[in-house]
Amino acid sequence: MAPSQDAHISQLMQVDLAHAAPPLQVLFLHFHKAGGTSTCSTFNATGTFRVRIEYNCICNQNVNALVRNGSGVHLSQEMVRLGYDLCAVEHAGYWPRPSIFGQLRDTFTGLMVTVLREPWARFESNFERDFILKRQSKNLTADFTLENYAECYWLSPSFKRYSVVVPNFYVRTLAGLSTQAAPLVLNQTHLQQAQAVLSAFDYVIILEAEQLGRVISTMANLSNITTTWLSNNRFSSEYIEQNRSKKHIPVAIQDARNASQAFKRQWLAENALDVALYEWAKKRHAEK
Repeated sequence: MAPSQDAHISQLMQVDLAHAAPPLQVLFLHFHKAGGTSTCSTFNATGTFRVRIEYNCICNQNVNALVRNGSGVHLSQEMVRLGYDLCAVEHAGYWPRPSIFGQLRDTFTGLMVTVLREPWARFESNFERDFILKRQSKNLTADFTLENYAECYWLSPSFKRYSVVVPNFYVRTLAGLSTQAAPLVLNQTHLQQAQAVLSAFDYVIILEAEQLGRVISTMANLSNITTTWLSNNRFSSEYIEQNRSKKHIPVAIQDARNASQAFKRQWLAENALDVALYEWAKKRHAEK
């Protein structure tokens, strides 16, 4: 019989690898559709960081589980064993609660990095991606619009976890509530928890500030700050405008993405904690 996941993680945590950690390791919290794939590609482009580029910098399930358990020392050892300098955690369900995150931060000697994107723009980007996937799989229906998409809180009833469009996704993730049967409406306490967690990160990069390449070049200790942010967003607003006359898909996205101002105001109100977190992080970013 195969060992349980908990038993397997216990075995990992008992292994004492006879390797020193490299001078620089990076744990990257990847919020879906917040520039994470671009960030992974940009780290890879420096030539300094060993990454699992074909899996979007996600190293393996062991890394995810060690992060969830707050095992920073064993996380570092697992990265050495795998031969990667950077590992990403993308599934929000692996992110620990704040108390366990404190253990992770205290015991992981590498850098912690994340990228935040303006919440409404992230929501639109998620919709655009799923619109394309539905169209490609011939499951697209006329009622799949941005306004209806906002009601898709659950990725799948069988998974019992919230999808990436659940209200206040940033705050919910950082508070360690992505897999919990938590109330949909969070409060200021959760926002404060999220701010405290982000305060412990070494780098919180604001996607709209367009400084990703410079920050990663600094982390890679490159003397000539020339690393370019490599965008992987094939369905950005710029892409839609550039290809409007050539393809039907961008036009269809634009039409389906149109939402009333009343809906946008309602959405921003429902996601007020994420908006507040983003603005707080942006202010801190500007002050540094």
